[in-house]
Amino acid sequence: VKAMSRDHQMCHRDFNPDCPGCNAKARNKRRYKGSFDRAHPKHDNEVTLDQVGLTDVVGTMGIGNYKYAVVLCKLKEDWWAFTPLKTLAAEEADLAFRQFCRGWTEDFSAVLVYCDAHTSLVNVCNKHSILRRPPPPGRPQANAVLERKTGVAFCGLRAMLVTGCLPNCFWPFVGRAFALNTCIKTGSYEAMFGTPEFQTFIPGELVFFKPAPTILTQAKTDS
Repeated sequence: VKAMSRDHQMCHRDFNPDCPGCNAKARNKRRYKGSFDRAHPKHDNEVTLDQVGLTDVVGTMGIGNYKYAVVLCKLKEDWWAFTPLKTLAAEEADLAFRQFCRGWTEDFSAVLVYCDAHTSLVNVCNKHSILRRPPPPGRPQANAVLERKTGVAFCGLRAMLVTGCLPNCFWPFVGRAFALNTCIKTGSYEAMFGTPEFQTFIPGELVFFKPAPTILTQAKTDS
């Protein structure tokens, strides 16, 4: 099996057929590359918001009792974030939105938000007097960024959970790390805030297995 470099494991951006993480995320979908021009001035202050449910079929929640997440993206720089949510209440969505916008604007009224008609997202826009545009339903060509970014987040979660040997309940941590690592690798973080002055990590890096309390004896070959 071809060795996986640390650089590759940062966000699994380039597909490696020998990487179990890449194979976990490889659910091919139809893409609409070039459906819009990111550099156009009209996208300067445009942001997408999309809430998603993350509990699995048996109701397992993420560590911290997180059930949902919101994916936010600033279109021009492709700077995006993945924020876990415990509820779909407007208060949590509003906090995530304000934290995302912090650092590049204080005037929320200048932001144009693309989102669906979920009550909490509508309330966030109304609270800050933000112009909101719903993406056209059933038209992937028109809302490619909104839907694709959520798909990227899901694929990244699968890849990093598999390669980090982590159970699914770790998705709140892995989702944040994947979004940040991806933005650093693509250059969108640098375009927004300059060169990062902190160390990056891969989920599961330098983590050693801790035996469960029910395991009373360890084999000689155990870690």
